[in-house]
Amino acid sequence: MKIACTACDYSAALDRAVHPCPSCGEPVELHYDPGEIDPAAAIAGQGRQQGILSDLSPVLPPFAPTERVSLGEGGTPLVHLSRLGRRLGLPNLFLKYEGANPTGSFKDRGTAVALTQAVRTGYTLAGTVSSGNMAASVAAYAARAGLECHIMVPAHLRPEKVFTIAVYGPKLYRVEGDYSELYRKALALGRERGIFFAVSDEPFRVEGQKTTGYEVVRDLARLGLAPTHVFNPTSAGGHTAGLLKGFEEMAEYRAIATKPAVVAVQAAGCSPIATAFARGETRITRVEHPATEAHAIQNPFPPSGNRVLRALARAGRGAATAVTDEAMRRAQLALAHGEGLFVQMESAASLAAVEEWRGAGRLGPSDVVVLIASGSGLKNPGAFAPSDFPVADVRLDDLRWAIK
Repeated sequence: MKIACTACDYSAALDRAVHPCPSCGEPVELHYDPGEIDPAAAIAGQGRQQGILSDLSPVLPPFAPTERVSLGEGGTPLVHLSRLGRRLGLPNLFLKYEGANPTGSFKDRGTAVALTQAVRTGYTLAGTVSSGNMAASVAAYAARAGLECHIMVPAHLRPEKVFTIAVYGPKLYRVEGDYSELYRKALALGRERGIFFAVSDEPFRVEGQKTTGYEVVRDLARLGLAPTHVFNPTSAGGHTAGLLKGFEEMAEYRAIATKPAVVAVQAAGCSPIATAFARGETRITRVEHPATEAHAIQNPFPPSGNRVLRALARAGRGAATAVTDEAMRRAQLALAHGEGLFVQMESAASLAAVEEWRGAGRLGPSDVVVLIASGSGLKNPGAFAPSDFPVADVRLDDLRWAIK
C-alpha cells in the first residue's frame, strides 16, 4: 500500500503526510497491492453496524480498533423513489440519503477515515477549509477524537451555518478572500504548524467517501439489481473521485460485472468541471464570477477537477453536467412533496439532472438510477423565506370552517 499521484508517477510511503503531489500539484490517492483489499467481502457485509471503519474495513486501510474515530457514519438509507419514478418512467429510481449521517452530510465518511489516520500518525491538531458541511463534520469528529480543531470558512457564510460548526467548539476563522487560494494557503499552514487538514481531496478522506459507492452496490444487490447510473452533486470533486475509485476497485476485483456511469452534477452558475467536460478539455478553467445560490457546490477552481476529468475519461462512461438553481429548487420541493425527503437544494441537483437526461432520452425504463443526496435540508433551512409556503392563521373557534 502506498500514496500515489493521480496524474504523474510520484509515489510515497503510506505513513508520510503527502498532499497534494509535490511533483505536479495534482491530488494523490491510496494504491493497494493485490490482495490488500477485498471488495466482494465489503459488498457482502451486513450493513450498518459500527460505522464504515468497521463495516467496510475490507476496502479501507488496516486501522486498529483503538485508533478508529467514528460516530456511526455510513449505512445510510437507499430509498426507492416509487412515485417520482412513475412520473419519470424510471421504475428503478433510488436515492442514497446521506443526510442520515451523524452531522447531516456525506462528509462524515471521509472525515472518519481522515481523522483516524491523523490519530494513527500522532497528530494533535486537525482542521479543514469548507463552506459548511465539511467544516461541521471535521469539528464534530475532532471533538470525538480529542483533537484541537482549526476551521476556516468563507466570510460570507450564513449565520445559521456558522452555528452548525461552532457548536462543536473548534477555533473558527471567517476568512475574506479567494476561496481556492484559502485552500492552498491552509495546506501550507498545516505543513508549517503540524495541522492535519482533512480537506476535500485529502487521500484518506477520499477513501472514506468511496464507501458510498460500495453501499449502493451492496444494497441494490439485495434487491437483485445493479446500478447503471449514479448522479452525484459535485463541488471540489472529492466525493465524485471517491465514487469513481470505488467502482474501479470493484470492477478490477470482479466484484461487479459492469461499472455504472457516474455523472458529476454542478450548478450552472459555477460549473468548471461540467464546462471542461462539454468542451472535451482535460483541465478545468477557473470560474471568475460564480452566479449561484447553491453554495455547497460552488467551487470556482475545484482541487479535484482535473482528477475527475481524468477518471471519467478512464472509466469510458459517465459525464459531467450542470443544472440551474431553479431546476434544483424545483427538484428539492419535488422530493419533499412527492417522497417526504427534505434534502439540501444542492443535493437535489442530482434529481434535476436526471429529469433533464430523461427528457432528452438519455435514460430509459430499464436503467437503475441512483441519486446521491449529499446532505439534509435541515443543514440550511434559512434558504427558504416564510413566504415560500402558504400558512393559514385560524382562530380555534373557526377551525372547523377553515378545513376545506
